[in-house]
Amino acid sequence: MRSPVQRSELHYAYVPDFFMKGAYIRKDFDKPVDWLILNGWDDDRFDLFGDGSIVTYFTPGHTPGHQSIMVNLPKSGPMFLAADSCYTLDNLNNNILSGLAWNFGESVKSVEKMKALQKLYGAQIVTGHDPEAWKAFKQAPKYYE
Repeated sequence: MRSPVQRSELHYAYVPDFFMKGAYIRKDFDKPVDWLILNGWDDDRFDLFGDGSIVTYFTPGHTPGHQSIMVNLPKSGPMFLAADSCYTLDNLNNNILSGLAWNFGESVKSVEKMKALQKLYGAQIVTGHDPEAWKAFKQAPKYYE
């Protein structure tokens, strides 16, 4: 299976701005991967399997090609895996910016997009770095269906 990646993210991983160099560890991504190259807003809402079960969303800001994933679970409903586009619930609920960003303006737009998806689909937002929010999620061996 091909691995979807944003063109701008792959490029930036190899040549990041000086202030983001520490965020990219070359041995983590410089491998023989069969990339499926996506092109930002042109490929926003990319349906990975064509059945709506997993959809990538272009969520730039933390990095130029950041993408998040909506997993549409049959029983548990939609869960939006924000990763680094939304570090904590404070970013989402209190309009507080994340600490590390390539472009804060784009970060704000991406968080606003999450809010809209939450309202439209009833999606549960899973932030990337919120230890308090994490406690509310099911932990193994429990799971979502």
